[in-house]
Amino acid sequence: MPKMTTFSEYDGLGLAELVAKKAVTPGELVEAAIERMEEHNPVLNAVVYKAYDEAREAASGPLPDGPFKGIPFLIKDLGAR
Repeated sequence: MPKMTTFSEYDGLGLAELVAKKAVTPGELVEAAIERMEEHNPVLNAVVYKAYDEAREAASGPLPDGPFKGIPFLIKDLGAR
């Protein structure tokens, strides 16, 4: 199994392949993404709504099929509030 620190060496399809091979779980990828966001967001201020609980819940349930199955991602909110 890859170490958490090496996930950044993979692109999205590479991570999806790890999930498909059961070398890593979607939940592990979510936790790695959260860790990385918490490390870098204080400087970048790119993530304003941290949907960590929602991401953890989604990763633990049934996942939609597709080439990026099990890969966490951010959604940019362009709408005015």
